[in-house]
Amino acid sequence: MYSDLYFRQKKSYVPILIAVIAVIGVTSFLTFYFSSSSTPTRASQKALLQREVVNPSSTQAGVFWETDEKTTGWIVYGTDPTKLSITASDERDTNAKTPYKLHYVLLKGLKPNTNYYYRILSNSQVTSDADGSPFVLKTANSLAAASDAQPAYGKVTLKTGSSASNTFVMIRTESSYPMLAITKSTGEWLIPMQYVLGKSDNTALNLKDSDMVRITIENDDGEITKIQAKVSKISPLPQTIVLGNTYKFVDDQSVLSATTSYVRFLGIKASGSNCPPNASISSSGGSVPPLAGRVA
Repeated sequence: MYSDLYFRQKKSYVPILIAVIAVIGVTSFLTFYFSSSSTPTRASQKALLQREVVNPSSTQAGVFWETDEKTTGWIVYGTDPTKLSITASDERDTNAKTPYKLHYVLLKGLKPNTNYYYRILSNSQVTSDADGSPFVLKTANSLAAASDAQPAYGKVTLKTGSSASNTFVMIRTESSYPMLAITKSTGEWLIPMQYVLGKSDNTALNLKDSDMVRITIENDDGEITKIQAKVSKISPLPQTIVLGNTYKFVDDQSVLSATTSYVRFLGIKASGSNCPPNASISSSGGSVPPLAGRVA
């Protein structure tokens, strides 16, 4: 009698135990399934091969970056790092976003002497600073030209002899923000050197003819040219540049060297920008947009 009661009570616990185990198992499965398959609320982090803030002025600044594959790209920015509500697209995008490896976005209508925070988006993947905070740039207090420095300009062709259009040209010095332009359909480019800003104080630099600059010319297909030159040799460059070759213009000769070997100059990290006004190349009559373009 007591034994029957014991076994009846023991059996009554078995279904309850099985039910509890089943509920726990189903709950764990659903939690794993939905957490792993649901769309995240924030875009994943995207690594960049390089990033530059270029052509900074008191009212605008450009941002250049490179991705390891062709992606669409744009920027969200604002003066409050927690509220980046303004969107800016690649300068080459008109009706729709186009995938590129080299990207250039121009932030316009900015306030002088003001910090602007921004995040880069490539194929909807967000890129921020290493600690997760947005990148930051600061506009200049004013855009007074440092001197009557002549604009740098020249022409780029492909090795086939055709014009290298839509190609990025970037000029760097040791102490300034990079200056950037995009070649026109003719392969011509122009950069007003009187608006080069120093990194230390965001004021215009008065470059001397003897100062050295590094010029990088690159297209979206990975063809690249490196040039080392004195300021006195870039208005214009002594010869038409063939994309993929390396040049040095430092002495009294028009061309000191032009080789096809790949020469890497000392790297200068990205973080600056400058945006001067429109200019034109007299030899062709074509206008060059305000240092908005691509970079290398």
